[in-house]
Amino acid sequence: MPFTPPFQATVLTMFPEAFPGPLGVSLIGTAWREKGLWSLETVDIRAFSTDTRGFLDDTPAGAAREQC
Repeated sequence: MPFTPPFQATVLTMFPEAFPGPLGVSLIGTAWREKGLWSLETVDIRAFSTDTRGFLDDTPAGAAREQC
């Protein structure tokens, strides 16, 4: 059988707890992970926020303040 490289992914997200979803708890996902066939890394982009509270939103563009 030819060698199949493992599936590796990095996800940039505000909600790292939402990944890997069903594949992380399913029987096939567990087997693939134990055999080293797939891996998933999550990066919480809030850690890169310049806001002290970790907010990632910016000010609205193109609208007057009264409309927001």
